[in-house]
Amino acid sequence: MLLIKNGRVIDPKSGFYGVRDIYIREGNIIEISEDIQAIGVEEIDARGLMVSPNLTAISISGKEKMSALDAVLSFGLYLVAKGHLSLMDLLKKMAIETASADYSSVSFLAEGGPENLMIFSAQEANLADHDSKMNSQISKGCVKYTIMNGKIVYHA
Repeated sequence: MLLIKNGRVIDPKSGFYGVRDIYIREGNIIEISEDIQAIGVEEIDARGLMVSPNLTAISISGKEKMSALDAVLSFGLYLVAKGHLSLMDLLKKMAIETASADYSSVSFLAEGGPENLMIFSAQEANLADHDSKMNSQISKGCVKYTIMNGKIVYHA
């Protein structure tokens, strides 16, 4: 069981955007609401962080997956900062438009639905390590957690 507290939840499929808690049990989202109280669960304080469906293909794993996601997220956040698109539009392009037309393979946020989430900072500088550095720029956007099947599978 896992409880994500105070995250800025963004669901590109439904268009929802707001601060909420997310309670996860056995790989399913049980509840999305304000101020969920649960005893004996692992808790993530996501205050100041964004929570969205995981925007990566799960065929890439480990460090390479996070480097690729950080790079795409960083560039997208740059476009948002410059006013070329909204944050919701960015997440829709990353999550929905790259998936099948019927959205059946898209992760989404809904009570009773599956969880495949990422928690990220839109403001924190991302310093690429030597192996993954493509240029010398410091970029914004950093994945903090990836959650799949009710478990934290990546934590920065």
